Amino acid sequence: MGQLVALYRAERLPRLSAARQRTVRSMLALLGQHFADALPVADLSQHRVDAYAAARRSGAIGSPRHRTKEPGARAGAIRNEVQLLATMVRWARQHRVNGRPLLVADPLEGVTRPRETNARWPVTTDGRYAATRAQALAVDPRGRFACLVVLARHTGRRINALVNLRASDVLRTRSQMEAALGAVGQPLGAAAHWPHGALRFRKEFDKREYDAVVPISAGARAALDAYLREHPRLGDAPLFPSSSDDTKAAHKMLAGYWLRRAEKLAERPPMERGGWHALRRLRASERRHLPPQDVMAAGGWRSLAIMQTGYQHADAATTYGVVALEAASQQIGGGQRAARTAE
Repeated sequence: MGQLVALYRAERLPRLSAARQRTVRSMLALLGQHFADALPVADLSQHRVDAYAAARRSGAIGSPRHRTKEPGARAGAIRNEVQLLATMVRWARQHRVNGRPLLVADPLEGVTRPRETNARWPVTTDGRYAATRAQALAVDPRGRFACLVVLARHTGRRINALVNLRASDVLRTRSQMEAALGAVGQPLGAAAHWPHGALRFRKEFDKREYDAVVPISAGARAALDAYLREHPRLGDAPLFPSSSDDTKAAHKMLAGYWLRRAEKLAERPPMERGGWHALRRLRASERRHLPPQDVMAAGGWRSLAIMQTGYQHADAATTYGVVALEAASQQIGGGQRAARTAE
């Protein structure tokens, strides 16, 4: 295990994005607390994976970034860590030294990974969004949070992608949009259909490392225009600079603090596992009736299954409509049967 981790760090890690490198390093540190350096990789098994998962759930192996009240880790986090272990094993099977693969077999083949049951993925409401937005300047007088919360509501993008936007990523003219579309390999003709402009999201700040240019709504454009009038930014300068260094982008942790603070000032109860993703889920859920390919492109999803299961949620009115339709169908069927019996 020690050799595998060292080689993966040296050979594969530098090829990942900076954000992904930080995540992988933190997960490797957690795996290293359980899997000894001297453990033969071939001895990895379901039993060893289950023992690791139990240690993480109990809090025996803890992350310094742990922020929830419960001492242990969630199944989703543990699953990601075990997935990294499986990724390293697959990489070792493909990586060759002196013409020979590091591993000739995958000891984790067929091993099941922790799965979260009854997952809590709360969706925010327009009322909560409006109340939170009303407290924006009280939380951040520089207007960064006021613009960010509107962009989150109108784009559905991840907060890390939003806080790392540059001034040059705001595309307000057709020529700017066409230049950006050409740079990322998207059809130039798309600019003709986007009357309010677009945003460019760079792969170094995308979870899946994709470049994308996506249109914005009138609401998002109005928020950007208002923000840039008060706080002009040019070129590659961060659109939302850090409070301590104007040349660096604000961190997503700061954005999370702003959101929690605004919700508290708005006297809204905390939502466990809410945060910025609750706005992303609202955006996706509102668009369940639209072509999924377009919803994915606009919101930055690369997996239809993840978007539909983790972000697009049922709503109470539509669920009742399904039940009411079923009841009406039964009534019609019952009436038809009664008519046939009478005949």
